Amino acid sequence: MLKTSPHSLRPGQSFLHKMDPRSKALCLLILSPAIFQAEFVDLFALSALFLFLLNRIHFPIMEMLSKIKPFLILILFVFMARACFTPGDMLIGNSYIQITQEGARHGGLSAWRLFSVIILGIIFSSTTKISEIKSVVEWFLRPIPFVPEQKAAMMISLVFRFVPVIFEKANEISAAQRARCVENRKNPLYRIQKIAIPLILRTFSHADKLTEAMEARLYSENRSSRHFSKLSKKDFLAPLAVLCMAALMALL
Repeated sequence: MLKTSPHSLRPGQSFLHKMDPRSKALCLLILSPAIFQAEFVDLFALSALFLFLLNRIHFPIMEMLSKIKPFLILILFVFMARACFTPGDMLIGNSYIQITQEGARHGGLSAWRLFSVIILGIIFSSTTKISEIKSVVEWFLRPIPFVPEQKAAMMISLVFRFVPVIFEKANEISAAQRARCVENRKNPLYRIQKIAIPLILRTFSHADKLTEAMEARLYSENRSSRHFSKLSKKDFLAPLAVLCMAALMALL
């Protein structure tokens, strides 16, 4: 089941697999907001870095693209929304739909930013165990008062475990709809409806069954978590380098 999603762990011995999960989480927290402020030159440099990291963890690019098709549809929607509704000099279009030069630029920038954030999340989740993610969330939230860190960490870990299930259900529904020749219908809203509604219903049904199974086993958030050792100097280098890169992007 986990092999159907790009968000599952890919075992390996790369430096990303061996890095302390707290350092990886810090890099993620620093890079994510920096990406949404990046321009084309910054995004080009970040894309080259992400390609290098994907190569290091042995994640084939074409396999990744085939796994994130739903996200690619979302990215295309973001691009078209910005391209068609941003005022400016018309690039192509007619009396009904117009794509402006400014809209194409802003749309391409927004789509590239969103795609970069998705790739960053895939790199993080592919090199970090879900149990480590849960422990990291607890570690970060523990100093904050009035925040139930164990409950929040359990919810996030369940979200990560549920992503492969959603992708598997989506693949099953897509195959069933292709067998019914739904893809031949010209109305795109009809095709989306025939996939989205069954996917939502199956996801909620699976969530109900999971909740009942957890309650039957008296599962709770009060469980033993991982005790991290002190961060070494090497673990500080990666977040420091990412912070310097983000600061440089902001200055430029």
